[in-house]
Amino acid sequence: GLFVFTVVSELARQCGVIPSHISGFTLSQPKLLPKQLLKRVASFEEDEVLDDWISFQAGVVARLNTSTEKLRVLVSMPASREMLKFAVAMMRKLEASKAGDEFKLALFRYDEKPAEEPPRLEGDIGAALNPYIVYQGAGPSCHVQQWRQLTPDFVKEYDYVWHIDGDIGSEFFSWDIFRHYLLELRPMMAQAACLPSQGASVGTGTYWSHLRMRPPKDDGQVPAVWETWYLEMMYPIFSTRIWPVLHQHMTKLPGYQPFPMEGFWSNIFWNILQHHCLDVPGIVVNLAPLKHRNLKGYTKTASHCSKGLGAYDCQEATQQEVDLIAATFCPPDTKTDRESWPQRTPCRHATRPNDATQPDVQRMWYIAYDENAPIPPINASRRTLRLL
Repeated sequence: GLFVFTVVSELARQCGVIPSHISGFTLSQPKLLPKQLLKRVASFEEDEVLDDWISFQAGVVARLNTSTEKLRVLVSMPASREMLKFAVAMMRKLEASKAGDEFKLALFRYDEKPAEEPPRLEGDIGAALNPYIVYQGAGPSCHVQQWRQLTPDFVKEYDYVWHIDGDIGSEFFSWDIFRHYLLELRPMMAQAACLPSQGASVGTGTYWSHLRMRPPKDDGQVPAVWETWYLEMMYPIFSTRIWPVLHQHMTKLPGYQPFPMEGFWSNIFWNILQHHCLDVPGIVVNLAPLKHRNLKGYTKTASHCSKGLGAYDCQEATQQEVDLIAATFCPPDTKTDRESWPQRTPCRHATRPNDATQPDVQRMWYIAYDENAPIPPINASRRTLRLL
């Protein structure tokens, strides 16, 4: 079908949302059929089909009946000097969205010397990022040490806190599609499906197979979004409703590596799922992938980050934290004792709780490729929708 994508402002082209070599104000019919296109992108052969992919995403956005609710999002990004260009591209991509949401930036410059007043960004980078910055940190630090600087009081004016590693490419991402599923499913946590850099091995994108972008089914149905209880630390977006629980846990950790926190929040979502506290704890959005460039910035600088799983970071949820989680998300009669709220040992990074029976992907929702048909809403209630 013919997708016509009206560019509201030439700024979209300058920001890299529309490739500079496309002339005029429309994107013409994709050269590849959607089934072929998605297979190419999901097979990491994506760079040659970027123009077609943008056209496909524009067609999807046109078919979505998205809420007009405006969101406030705090983007938290660690970035070395060589990664600041990716921060610029990401903020420009977000600002070019049609939704009119508000984005602010907490920037952690871990390859700079510690300073009360981080060095001001200058030149084109400064002009692009300074208007968004509401917080800056400088000096060697790792994920958890950065995240806990964002206190619950600081983030309470936002709807979401979004942590994005500095080596993440946004060229295949669509905030308009991503926000649609945030607003439709209302998860406590979400992430985009993951792509590796072209030519790189699959594992350099993400270790977790259920977080990688998926191709269409043989019948042409396109995986749009799926539910999961295990999300990783590379670029998770959190509802600020759950941030006080996560922040409380962070404050007792040395924070030299992030994987125990990844295990902690996944344990939360696994238990929330068992107790039917939320219809959808976490989601992965397939139609708005992000690319992991795997630049290994922390290992190239004096960030003091540890590759291992340090024992001091392996802290299970306390009874106080479990009670807070249950009080925030669960029915009043929810049991929170150790037997009914099994712990997932955070340092067993690649394992589930010992008695876990839930698959990594709980439910998956598809869209049919028909450019003339609206995409119907999802009924995600566990009271009315059978598990797939």
